[in-house]
Amino acid sequence: MKYFLTGATGFVGGRLARLLRANGHDVVALVRNPAKATDLLEAGVIVAPGDVTQPDTLRAPMAGCDGVFHVAGWYKLGVRDKSDGQKINVEGTRNVLNAMRDLGIPKGVYTSTLAVNSDTGGKLMDAPYP
Repeated sequence: MKYFLTGATGFVGGRLARLLRANGHDVVALVRNPAKATDLLEAGVIVAPGDVTQPDTLRAPMAGCDGVFHVAGWYKLGVRDKSDGQKINVEGTRNVLNAMRDLGIPKGVYTSTLAVNSDTGGKLMDAPYP
């Protein structure tokens, strides 16, 4: 299988990329900064420069993939300006989903961020938490 992956230079995405490769899958990783992806190249990951906020960078590397793992996300605790969160987490996810639809890729996995809970004040939250 061939998978398209966002967020591969991050903690979760990087481990997922290596796990997929270790299980014999081809992986195309969309990365904003290819200089941060040298370890992915060494693992046999195909690195495609791009950004989830720029829809025109998604389609070519996503074409021909069997599935998508959308792991890229923005979160910063304690910041007042959350516009990057809207741009990356909402609009970027929309761009990934639209590209999947346009290319006929039927399967995808979306990994959310810690930012959905905001600052919980150290309390453990469950699904109904506002």
